[in-house]
Amino acid sequence: MKFIKTLILTILPFIFNAQNVNWTFENKSFNAGDTVEVKFRVTNFTDIGAFQYTLKFDTSKLNLKPTNKVTFTGALAGYGTNCFTFAGPGYALKAWEIRTAWLSTTGKTLSANTHTHSLWFIAKKSGTVCNSLQLHFAAPLWPNAWKSNLAYVPLTVLCAEPAPFKSKSTSEREETEFKIYPNPFVDVINVSEPRFIKIIDLTGKLILSENVEQNINIDVPKGIYFVLVDNKAYKLVKQ
Repeated sequence: MKFIKTLILTILPFIFNAQNVNWTFENKSFNAGDTVEVKFRVTNFTDIGAFQYTLKFDTSKLNLKPTNKVTFTGALAGYGTNCFTFAGPGYALKAWEIRTAWLSTTGKTLSANTHTHSLWFIAKKSGTVCNSLQLHFAAPLWPNAWKSNLAYVPLTVLCAEPAPFKSKSTSEREETEFKIYPNPFVDVINVSEPRFIKIIDLTGKLILSENVEQNINIDVPKGIYFVLVDNKAYKLVKQ
């Protein structure tokens, strides 16, 4: 943990890599008394040597499961309970904080959509995962990642709506690959085919949520945003 904090102060001036490390967890509804498993899947995890981030959950709707708050698939070597702190001793001082940090001596690569771990909650009342769990931007564990050569990589954690299952051939997937353009954009974005999209900012704040047939005007300040479509996150830059 101390080494990760030191990295924050020393690595930011290094090379900026625009390909974010992205964790996504699927939205689901829950009712009071339900045991809620939140599965985390990662993409763009290539030659990564370290990462850290903080999550904030709604304590009015969820409690951490008393035992086995976090479980692991074994997909990421060395990623275990010692990499997490929850409310109480350690970095997680607030009741709603979940903090995690991981460090390896060599770079690790995971295939897209790899399930790395799950967080477990007990629901206090009805709600949805997307409205109850989000990335939190605060010291000392800002959301960051680093390559094995110490190059900085942006890190995001996003909640996504589950996509309906529809089997397609390889050629069909290539022909219908969803695209957003232009990127960077000024005020209007176009989509390659009609879709329901969500746009959020770097804090996780919802900017837009609606069906887009062809294009849409987006009046937002300059900066980085994320478009959530079919359980995927696309980075979008406003000029």
